[in-house]
Amino acid sequence: MTREDLHQLVAEVQRQQSELDSVEVKAANGGTPKSLQRPLSAFANSAGGGVLLFGLDEETGFSIVGVGNPHRLQEDLTNLASTDMEPALRPKFEMDEFDGKTVVAAEIEEVPAAQKPCFFRPAGLPKGAFLRVGNTNRQMTEYEIFGYLSAREQPTHDEETISK
Repeated sequence: MTREDLHQLVAEVQRQQSELDSVEVKAANGGTPKSLQRPLSAFANSAGGGVLLFGLDEETGFSIVGVGNPHRLQEDLTNLASTDMEPALRPKFEMDEFDGKTVVAAEIEEVPAAQKPCFFRPAGLPKGAFLRVGNTNRQMTEYEIFGYLSAREQPTHDEETISK
């Protein structure tokens, strides 16, 4: 994501007056928001991934309120994504100033099918696994989890030719 992409994303959210299928908005002007594991899991399990957009307030018509501490936000999100998510996620960040207030975007890439479902490790499966449905994060059902697990490919090391 470029700064131009970030500006377009903010404009689209404000125009729609809604979160998007692949964008979740968090205010973050008072610090790092809680419960980020749900959107992390949901975006990692969804086609194309998604973006956590920090610094807009949904309660005030998606006005720009800024991020209180962008450096700390990035550290907190990176720690959560790498230590508490299975498999570990590596968010990509972009930030810029809007009317003197910092907005931060964190891109969450879709994990490969062989690693799905991505889930919040402390909650385990199925409680820690989510999917993005419209502009909401929904806990995956056992059936959905089974679908991901059964679609994983089995290793084929035993089929490889051994050279003499």
